[in-house]
Amino acid sequence: MNRRGQNEIARIIEGIFAIIILFAMLPLFFQLGDIAKPEKEIIVNNIAIEQARNLSSQLEICQRNYNELNKSIVTKQDIADLASIIKGVNQNVLNIYDMNTTYIKNNISLTIKITITLTLMFSIGLLTLIDATFFKFELATGLFRAFKKRFGKKEEKQQ
Repeated sequence: MNRRGQNEIARIIEGIFAIIILFAMLPLFFQLGDIAKPEKEIIVNNIAIEQARNLSSQLEICQRNYNELNKSIVTKQDIADLASIIKGVNQNVLNIYDMNTTYIKNNISLTIKITITLTLMFSIGLLTLIDATFFKFELATGLFRAFKKRFGKKEEKQQ
């Protein structure tokens, strides 16, 4: 080959290597371009900061309460006293519930008894008023005779 052909092939190979190196260097150039730009504005999340402050204050309160609890002394007798008080309160609640239930049952049954009694008395009074007004006590007299005959026969048979 002649020298001129070798130079052309060398130039083609150099061009290919240059293109490969250029593609390899492009990300680096973009990265340098991003670095050269002024910094983006940093957005501060105020809600997160406020939540952090609130959590910090709550942590301080918890720490104070913990320290107060560490300074206090709780004995088994204190816990037993609390348990007995709670048991007493629970028993009082049950007693009140039972008393209310009994009171309600008694009042309802009394109300039903009074209602039935008043209904019967009203019915008997109305029947008596109708008998006195329209039949001049003939229904009562006839009913009395029927009872007398019925119960009179049983008494005679028993004797």
